[in-house]
Amino acid sequence: MAPFYKLLSNTINLLNATNTVFNAKLVRIVAKVPLTITLANSGGQIGSILMNGNTEFVIQKKPTDTLSSSDNNAGNTLVVAIGFTN
Repeated sequence: MAPFYKLLSNTINLLNATNTVFNAKLVRIVAKVPLTITLANSGGQIGSILMNGNTEFVIQKKPTDTLSSSDNNAGNTLVVAIGFTN
């Protein structure tokens, strides 16, 4: 059986400000438009990914790592802390 998402937080809009997404270790990202997601920590940028519009991505991170989106419009980048369950 394929794993299912277990929601661990509310869905929030990820704007270009940095956010730990409730100190999540696993985050589901939904991009409504083409945009760049950046992962960073206190030492600086770890990396970034380019997402096409209407796509989903799951990223693993440390609880203190932050995510930011290149898009400033509310609703274009939605994130939620998740876990997996079988």
